[in-house]
Amino acid sequence: MPPILHLRRRHVMPLVVMATGLVADASAETNVTIYGRLNTAIEYSSASTSTNGTSLGSVVRQTNNRSVFGFRGEEDLGGSLKAVWQIESNLSIDTGQGQIAGRNSRIGLQGDYGLFFMGHWTTPYTEATMGYDPYYPTTAGYMALIGNGSTSSSDNVQDTSSFDRRQKNIVQYRSPSLAGVS
Repeated sequence: MPPILHLRRRHVMPLVVMATGLVADASAETNVTIYGRLNTAIEYSSASTSTNGTSLGSVVRQTNNRSVFGFRGEEDLGGSLKAVWQIESNLSIDTGQGQIAGRNSRIGLQGDYGLFFMGHWTTPYTEATMGYDPYYPTTAGYMALIGNGSTSSSDNVQDTSSFDRRQKNIVQYRSPSLAGVS
């Protein structure tokens, strides 16, 4: 057996035990949620000429429809006030690419008077309309079909002409529900 394999086996187990202990210790002290969504599809596409129907070939591929991975948490600050945070990343399982905090990521305060936060977040328009789209967030969703300035991307930040995007350095306040109105 090569010495490098022996060295790896000898050091991996203590690292796994240590990492498990750190995760257990961290989860005991904080209110952290780990979440995600794998949203992928297999596509088959073929093309032929319009004149005589000669095949131009076909391809089978995996596509990513906005898969995400994130962490969110809160910390009680006393009274009804708490600090809230979220770090959400895009996860492109078809290409292996992704960007840490490239999706909804924020830090803020929440209490009886509502929620105030700053960060990198979807625009109010997107949040108000995404619940009406049964195909959100895929390329069959209405945002991808209405010609809103761009095709779907994982983070939707660079295209400032798109309705369906995230805004960098956003500051938002959300009022609490008062007599059923918010």
